[in-house]
Amino acid sequence: MNLARSKLLIIGLLIISCYMGGAAAKTSSLAFDLDEISYYLSISKYDVALDVLKPLIAEYSDNKDVMKYMGFALIGKSSTVDAGSDLEEELYRKSIEYIEKALLLGADDEVLYLMLGIAYNSLGFCDKANPSYARYYSLRANRIHTKYRYYILGWALCIEQAKSLDNALREIRTSIEATNLDGRLIYEYLRYVVDRKGKDVAFEEAKVFFKERTTPPFTEKLECQLFNRRVSSGVGCNK
Repeated sequence: MNLARSKLLIIGLLIISCYMGGAAAKTSSLAFDLDEISYYLSISKYDVALDVLKPLIAEYSDNKDVMKYMGFALIGKSSTVDAGSDLEEELYRKSIEYIEKALLLGADDEVLYLMLGIAYNSLGFCDKANPSYARYYSLRANRIHTKYRYYILGWALCIEQAKSLDNALREIRTSIEATNLDGRLIYEYLRYVVDRKGKDVAFEEAKVFFKERTTPPFTEKLECQLFNRRVSSGVGCNK
């Protein structure tokens, strides 16, 4: 998983959140403007959305939805400029400003935490990104299984940018333990370890996570499903 792919995933979440979530508004005029902005974001017209938002910023500086949509639009715009450019960095910094203000004003959209993590991550601030990813995960604790992929995606990106794989993996293990060893989250983590450190290392970690289940049938099933290894009882995987 790389940063370019993460942007596509985040923008997809952004569109769903904006277009399907609706917005609370002070006036019917503002409600109309926010609906219009949601539509432009849903079709990736970030510049147009920003044009509509700019005159609203001063007038509704205390409105959480205006701040939220401004953060969304800036994150979206960042995906259209050259990666690593000064403009991309500026857009991320501005998006953080508006997203954090939206949260201070009481915005409760969980996607804000995910995008805040991505913005901090993209600027190299993993110490600030990781709590945002963790907050996003906690808010989706009882939701659909995609929570696991996005949570691990966030940690994985910070690992790569921080270039401290072992330390970051240790932090991820700690966070997994805090979820009472959630099985799906463990599998997502182990798949990531397979990609970065190889099957042998991942399998040793799997045995630690599943230390209470080390019988041969379970071990063979894990090797088959997670690592696609040949098992001792036959050729290929025994489904």
